[in-house]
Amino acid sequence: MPAVNAMNQLEAMDANFIHLDGPRTPLQVGTLLFYDVSTAKNSFVRFKDILATFEDRVGRQSVLRKKLRKVPFDLDHPYWVDDVDFNIEHHIRHIALPKPGDWRQLCIQVARLHARPLDMARPLWEVYVIEGLDNIEGLPKGGFALYVKLHHASIDGVAGNELVTAIHDLEPFPEAPENEDREPRVMASGPSDFEILARGYVNLWRQPRRVFDLASRAFPAWRRLRKGREEKRFTPLGPPLPTCLNGRVSGHLVMDAAIFRLDDMKQVKNAFDGVTINDVMLAIVSGAMQKYLTHRGESPEGNLSAGMPINIRPMLDKPDYADASNLVSVVKVSLQNLVEDPAHRLLAIHRSANESKAYQDALGVEVMLEVSKSMPALLTSLASRALPTLMTKLVNTIVTNVPGSPVPLYMGGAKLAGMCNIGAILDGLGLFHAVSSYCGTATVSFQACREAMPDPEFYRQCLQESFAELQKVAGEQR
Repeated sequence: MPAVNAMNQLEAMDANFIHLDGPRTPLQVGTLLFYDVSTAKNSFVRFKDILATFEDRVGRQSVLRKKLRKVPFDLDHPYWVDDVDFNIEHHIRHIALPKPGDWRQLCIQVARLHARPLDMARPLWEVYVIEGLDNIEGLPKGGFALYVKLHHASIDGVAGNELVTAIHDLEPFPEAPENEDREPRVMASGPSDFEILARGYVNLWRQPRRVFDLASRAFPAWRRLRKGREEKRFTPLGPPLPTCLNGRVSGHLVMDAAIFRLDDMKQVKNAFDGVTINDVMLAIVSGAMQKYLTHRGESPEGNLSAGMPINIRPMLDKPDYADASNLVSVVKVSLQNLVEDPAHRLLAIHRSANESKAYQDALGVEVMLEVSKSMPALLTSLASRALPTLMTKLVNTIVTNVPGSPVPLYMGGAKLAGMCNIGAILDGLGLFHAVSSYCGTATVSFQACREAMPDPEFYRQCLQESFAELQKVAGEQR
């Protein structure tokens, strides 16, 4: 029986996340899923059933069975290689909250787990089954949570939501699938150092052609950008304001989340012509950051800015990046926090977001991808390590929005009651917002450096108050 291809090289964008990873700033993304066990048999889900579900479905996600293999001296991008010693029980752990098992305890526990770096010698993912959720509003006593953590090099938000869907069922007790005649997957041994270095040598010879390809795309992009500026379709945004949230991070995290009804957000959106859900999310964050910083005695004297990752898969017209784990671009948007009226602020954010999208369209997503591909691996490694020092000159925060399933999902009969995504922070970027939707709810979760934000419950309150203000002005519009 032939072995599965043992080597898949990381694309340049994926490799950047490996180079950026550090003990204080592990480049990990995660999802917190919490469940209502009242729909399960006997209102209980066994750990071994969860383990069996993952064991059955992880085999379909090949990257979850692969570990990282670096090239000596970082002369080329790393590879994913089969972990011949793969054991799923190393990756799935079972813990419980102490009494009373409330939301604050869950957030503290997940923040601690998310701050711990993954074991780089094994496949880069972990799952924690967390029992004892007995005192969480809207969740019947006896609930449990799954905290799923993966390295950003192996997955982005869109792929992460696809993984969440893959490990769930669409009904509490689905019929057992017919016996599939699947051949056992044969794990292949990893490559030798000589083979890896030989491939790196070949890739170095391909570099001049990649630079030529980039040059052929760069000149038309430059002309489009110049024309866009002349027509005032977009204007460059200046460097972000320095705040207490944009310094060196400590490696200790806090997290929390504000949960809203998706219909309420749509009502705000529909009250203003052309406004999108993304614009509403940015306006919520804008108002919350202004309130929080003002409370800290650091009222911003200029506009804050946000980086907004967007999925670029639909924009690519060729399969060159089919193996890439991360296919995102980031647009920079002014949060217009100095605009006091919430309605005017939302409309100003909408205009800024449109300008940013116009700038990206003029630049072209393939140009940005070709820049990373054309850089030699060693130079990419050095540039990535210098990036944290540049973060303070990029944006004040990240706001990412990844829609989830609009229909209920089930794990072992237990209904998924809610979810929130979890991102990564870096030096200069100590606050991350992750927006997720599921089954009629929209959750704005956030992660921050504990030293920069010692009071996450207050920031959650700021998010809720910011949205309440938007609801009020939207009601006045109707």
